[in-house]
Amino acid sequence: MEAKTGGVWQRIAEGTTIGHERILPLPEAVTASAVRVKVLESRAKPHLGATTLHLAGSRARS
Repeated sequence: MEAKTGGVWQRIAEGTTIGHERILPLPEAVTASAVRVKVLESRAKPHLGATTLHLAGSRARS
């Protein structure tokens, strides 16, 4: 997953598999103008459903 911050795309998370309700926690909060998921390799045609982002942890409760 990549986030566009300050006009530049940067990788914020990566994984080897994606499954039902896959969660990729980030080491720190990210403020971005856009996000994108890049599928670099797949055995079959990829199908991505809705992708959501959530603020969690102590910052979410303030």
